[in-house]
Amino acid sequence: MKPVVHYALGHRSELARPHVRLALERHGAHGGETVLHLAGRPPWRPGEGPPPARPSPTHHARPASPLLLLFQAMRHHACRAPERPFLFTGAHALGPIGTQHGHMPRRRRAIFCLATEEWNGRLFPAPEYLWLPPTFFADRRIRERLERPSAPITRLADERAARQLLAELVAMCREPLHSCLSPEESGPLATVFQADLLIERGAPAISSQLFEIDPLVHDINGADTGRALALLRQRDAPLERALRQTHLRNMKLRDYSILAGRYEVILPREAPPPALSVAILVHLYYPHALRELWPAIAAVPGQPHLFVTTDTEEKAEAIRAQLEELSWPASRRLIRLVEENRGRDMAALFIGFREEMLSGRFDIALRLHSKRTPQVPPRVGRAFREHLLQNLAASRGHVSAILARFAEDPALGIVIPPVIHRGFATLGHAWFGNRPGARHLRRDMGLVPPLDASTPIAPYGTMFWFRPAALEPLFRWRWRWRHYNPEPHHVDGGLAHVQERMICLVAQHRGFETLMVMTPENAARDYAALEHKLQAIAAHMPDGNILHQLAWLKGRHSCHRLHDALARAYLRLGRASPSLGRALLPAARCLSRWLRGKEALPP
Repeated sequence: MKPVVHYALGHRSELARPHVRLALERHGAHGGETVLHLAGRPPWRPGEGPPPARPSPTHHARPASPLLLLFQAMRHHACRAPERPFLFTGAHALGPIGTQHGHMPRRRRAIFCLATEEWNGRLFPAPEYLWLPPTFFADRRIRERLERPSAPITRLADERAARQLLAELVAMCREPLHSCLSPEESGPLATVFQADLLIERGAPAISSQLFEIDPLVHDINGADTGRALALLRQRDAPLERALRQTHLRNMKLRDYSILAGRYEVILPREAPPPALSVAILVHLYYPHALRELWPAIAAVPGQPHLFVTTDTEEKAEAIRAQLEELSWPASRRLIRLVEENRGRDMAALFIGFREEMLSGRFDIALRLHSKRTPQVPPRVGRAFREHLLQNLAASRGHVSAILARFAEDPALGIVIPPVIHRGFATLGHAWFGNRPGARHLRRDMGLVPPLDASTPIAPYGTMFWFRPAALEPLFRWRWRWRHYNPEPHHVDGGLAHVQERMICLVAQHRGFETLMVMTPENAARDYAALEHKLQAIAAHMPDGNILHQLAWLKGRHSCHRLHDALARAYLRLGRASPSLGRALLPAARCLSRWLRGKEALPP
């Protein structure tokens, strides 16, 4: 007998989420009955549209807890179809995983769930996916408990009572309780932190909250969301894609990228590269730098087209001569003069190559330029160039592997090296005065994703691989040469530096992901440097828990700001009334010592 699927929605807007649409489609295709539940509304079936809200003193605009909607579903089922199996799931779950009856437990007379949690000495089943057999609703004691007016459905705020009642009802039932995770493996948020284990064991669903919990909380719980997504992609690629589409445009890109595992060590690919049309876009303000870039250009397999911009005819002639010497075919190259020497490589890209990138001729493009970084010592600038070129085009096999990633994943829009941090103070501070300009540009372009808090995901150094469709809004935007700072005022806050930090955000808005890539050698070196830096900072913290460390730092910062504010107020008071200032001096000194002491204490 097919079950009645009771699908919970915390909020009406969840009906538009891709994973919810896919779940309802699959439940409907299975041929059973599906009933939707939303707080404050009577149950309804897909396709009918939600009924009007009913007056209820317990209804709140905020999303209802799935656990509380469970009791609405159970009471509805007990009245309408107690002879049929009961399956409760909802937008809080990601499933059913697979389409071939993957959401049916093998032992249909048992109570089945994904994980359990102990609650007052009883086992409490996780509400992401709960199967109850008809014998559950045939039990007179259970029906009486559900029908009592004190059941939690009449008190939507009392989730603790709901947990207690559900644990009692499961204990009353004579049928055994089975779960995908053992009690030792279960616990709070087990369906999130053990998602990879659930997928490995063939679970019919996992929690959809994978992207709704702070990455640092995932970290201290040892969760590996990237591995869970990789396993889900192998088992059910459409569902994994729906999950990414649900969260990609609504999250800060840095949080999304760490949770989605968008960092990858690239190993050289021996197989032939995929058949993609590739453009190499190079800006050469310094023509002699072509020799430095040539290993990266030559590493691109196939027959890529080379487009070069520079600012004078003399430089263009020097570049032509070098390309003739290097035997690059004239049929696959174009040298173009920029109209003005403004905006450097950014203006040359988004204005100079607008026509080529909007033509649809090219699947993938590689952006390179003659980077010099004159504001830092030469050795630091050289290390920056090596960081960019080695991670983007270390060898022909390395480039073939990157092109294969583009061919395998249509949602991949940008490939960049990870943020440079050796020699540059980027970690936590990479906006460098460009955030106000980015905020204004985001508003003007109508971009949906929020800005990263401190260090945005961006192609620092503006060398990167990209899919032209991912950056179409930047190529179509009405940029003019006069919008860029004139030389030599190429400074933070100018349009070029703002565009550098908006590239991945625009791709994110278009529904494309960004992948950070490294060679094994660069990954090892950068990890060693990061570990050393973090160790040097953490050694001065009260303990090693990252959440405690952040709370301590924020507390110190708050005390420091309060101390400075009180000090300024005391100085103003002393200038207005010197006698009152002298009278308050002992108290001011005592308060100052206390606040400074608070800065040094752990939370």
